[in-house]
Amino acid sequence: MEGACIIQKNTLTRMVTDQLRQDILLGQIASGSRITVQSIAKRYNTSALPVREAMQILSGENLLEMSPYKGASVREINHDFVCNTYDILRSMEVLIVESCLPHWSADIRAQIVAANDEIHRLDSDEAVVARFNRLNREFHDPLEQFCINNRALELRDSCHRIITILVDKNRPHRLERIRHVAVEHDAIVAALDSGDIDRLRQAYTEHSVAARQEMMYQIYGE
Repeated sequence: MEGACIIQKNTLTRMVTDQLRQDILLGQIASGSRITVQSIAKRYNTSALPVREAMQILSGENLLEMSPYKGASVREINHDFVCNTYDILRSMEVLIVESCLPHWSADIRAQIVAANDEIHRLDSDEAVVARFNRLNREFHDPLEQFCINNRALELRDSCHRIITILVDKNRPHRLERIRHVAVEHDAIVAALDSGDIDRLRQAYTEHSVAARQEMMYQIYGE
């Protein structure tokens, strides 16, 4: 029974953390406002312990500024915050993809090229966004599998969670952007073929910068 209690406790903490993160990022809890363990426990109809743990986690994500005995202040989620978060995401992704270079093989190449060939063929049908998201992961996941830098992976995942919540689902990837992605993927494959780490960094950075521009369109319509 002790193991079951631990699982239940961890699950509840994760649920509270996910909901609090979303409410902060989407402005359901106002930027700059002060929150307490008691107020959030009441908001989510839960006990104090998972809220306290969730607030500590989100403090580590720089979404909350903790004050001893005074609760926490909610971070302002503005344009600079989004840009800075994506810059960290980009840096971690470039670092992570470098780990693939010593392991580059014909099998990995065939796997990601097959996914990218499908991206090249995507058209404007209703399923394009879901298909693109799946194929994009099929391209990137094999490149990231060799990374052993757990801190880089944690930072990447943390920033990616934030960006995913902020992106306006009503502004899906534009078909024009999807076509550019496929070409950028081609450049990444060519860089991996060359074995040149500087060329790989450049190709992946250009891909990430272009993705950042699309993200700003999705969030702000820019």
